[in-house]
Amino acid sequence: MMNNKFFQLAKRLHSSHPCFAEISDQARRTAAGDYGEQDLKYYLEMSGCRDYLHGIRIEAESVFQIDYLIMTRCYGLLIEVKNIAGEIYFDPHARQIFRKNKDEDDVFPDPILQVDLQKKQLQKFLQKHNYPNIPLYGVVVFTNRSGRLLLQHYPDRDRILTAQALPFFLERLEKKYRESHISNTDLAAMRDFLKSSHRPANPDLIARYNIKWGDIIKGVRCPECEAYRMKRVRLLWECGYCKHRSGVAHIIALEEMLTLFSGGLSNKQIQEVLSLHSADAVQKLMNRSKFTRIGKTKNSKYILKKDEWRN
Repeated sequence: MMNNKFFQLAKRLHSSHPCFAEISDQARRTAAGDYGEQDLKYYLEMSGCRDYLHGIRIEAESVFQIDYLIMTRCYGLLIEVKNIAGEIYFDPHARQIFRKNKDEDDVFPDPILQVDLQKKQLQKFLQKHNYPNIPLYGVVVFTNRSGRLLLQHYPDRDRILTAQALPFFLERLEKKYRESHISNTDLAAMRDFLKSSHRPANPDLIARYNIKWGDIIKGVRCPECEAYRMKRVRLLWECGYCKHRSGVAHIIALEEMLTLFSGGLSNKQIQEVLSLHSADAVQKLMNRSKFTRIGKTKNSKYILKKDEWRN
């Protein structure tokens, strides 16, 4: 959800907003991270590993999130994913990593300490719910192919991998952990329990960046040319620039806006978003849609159905 929100906000925010550059940069980082994770998924599935949990976020005594989690009868593997380009030095004493730039170094926390903390939190969470102790192992996988890892004196260098090295690491792990600690039935129950424990992050970026309604670009975006120039023409939406037509472009526009304004949109606001000039036209359109209306007075709003929230 967080990733999706940054992406949607970057598309809808006027470039004059003081936080536009920061939000756009975060959206770009998210897109780069998503690309790197697709690379990682390829190598996971190449290894025959398809029963993994991705991006699971658990609200226990403290909140923790695991990029990838593989649970087997013999072991559990936590994978922290990093998409960092450039020359990356791992300081074994400060337990920090540094990326060398032309002008100055970027400093990041040690990702091994991060994944070890996640491992500790997951172990405690499973113990609390009476699941058997399974050996847990944590690694960090760097997915950016232009990253150069400088690990010569780093004590945990065997737990720092590239995506391409992951299949070979999994082979070694299979050979190391052969003893079963849980039945197939209980393992399936544990996976289902972890899935059901997932709580997506849903940050209020509108409040965080002090964004007003007037800061948002209104209109229906054309899926063909990306221009916010689509108008309602009979039962379709037509782009005033490239003339592309769509029957669902308004649904996409409202999903984008309701991802950001999760408290809902009024009839008047929807008129602005869709460039319609009639409350009745909006009401008829919304009655035929998948959105939920809350309230029955003129102050009523429309929201996304719970099962429409996308993580």
